[in-house]
Amino acid sequence: MTQYVPELRSFPTAYLDRPKRAPQSVQQECGVIIGEDYPAPIVDFEARREAALDRWAALSDRAREALSDPAVARRASLSRSRDRQGSRTDDGVRPRPDEQAGLDDFA
Repeated sequence: MTQYVPELRSFPTAYLDRPKRAPQSVQQECGVIIGEDYPAPIVDFEARREAALDRWAALSDRAREALSDPAVARRASLSRSRDRQGSRTDDGVRPRPDEQAGLDDFA
């Protein structure tokens, strides 16, 4: 990676994937201060991850409840197979592509 980002050549390998995580002492030792000598990240990955997990958790109860309805379960199946053993939607009916539900259907 340092071949393509020579500014980080002196950085320890452990911090190359996310230089912002390097302690200030490591940054000073390497002579590269993130946000001054090398750009700070544009996206806060941890905050975005937490927001996505919170949204997923908020939808999961509603989605589970909706999936208890066989008609919704049939539309929401990511598998086009309706003859799986143990499937609650084993009615032999193959859905049309426009019948497939997405996460937004549960929001």
